[in-house]
Amino acid sequence: MNIINNIIFILFIYKTYSFKKTYFTSISNNNQSDYKLINILSRKYDNNIFTQGIFFSSDLKFLYESGGKYKNSSILKLNYPDLTINKKVYLKKNLFGEGIAQCNKYIYQLTWKEKQILKYNTNLKLLEIIPLDKKLNEGWGLTNYNKNTLLLTDGSNKIYYLDCNKNLKIKKYLSIYDNNNKKVNSLNDLVYVNGSIYANIFCEKYIVKINEKNGKIEKNYYLDNLIENEINNYNLTYNYLYDNGYVLNGITYNKINNTFLVTGKNWNNFYEIVLK
Repeated sequence: MNIINNIIFILFIYKTYSFKKTYFTSISNNNQSDYKLINILSRKYDNNIFTQGIFFSSDLKFLYESGGKYKNSSILKLNYPDLTINKKVYLKKNLFGEGIAQCNKYIYQLTWKEKQILKYNTNLKLLEIIPLDKKLNEGWGLTNYNKNTLLLTDGSNKIYYLDCNKNLKIKKYLSIYDNNNKKVNSLNDLVYVNGSIYANIFCEKYIVKINEKNGKIEKNYYLDNLIENEINNYNLTYNYLYDNGYVLNGITYNKINNTFLVTGKNWNNFYEIVLK
């Protein structure tokens, strides 16, 4: 089993490198015209978290984070905004943690290829393991849509609506295209805000805004300067970006401040931004 998991992870790293081979060869001096940086929040804990998803508790007192990688996947409950650890739980070593979201009083964490969804209470006690809908092969991103529905990505150009009252079975899906009617694949972590879906794309340096009514990309928000800050002032390097997949991933919404919180895999910081 360890050999199989190692092979799978090598394929994951190869995908990271080959999917966007020229990614970060040069980072432009983007003028930030599409977003405004409000605050930089540094992790008060080991930054060895391969971030796969984040979301706020309804009262904004806690930030939940899912970390990936075999033998090191975890789920964290962080006090917010100081980002100290309230609780951390490691997954079984043969599980690769992915997206995370809350529906009603339960928290759900996807796994990558293991076809399992982990169901917790808000204090991170594991309550149940739910099989992934048979129509899905992988779990990537997860977010709340309404009190009975979650949104899921699986690395394709589709966003799936899952029924929280029926063991997260698929209700329907939305296909995502750009303005040239080309499929937008590799949709990753995401968040739903006021009729729009904002999503990371695996190995891209921007976030997309999706019109939920028609699945069209309305805007790209380039976050070059945040990546540049991680490289110039912290531990992120081009080698880590190329070889280890430490890319932009993780987005959630602060409903009080009307801001977004974004980060990346094994990044030192979370960034609070306004998207214009």
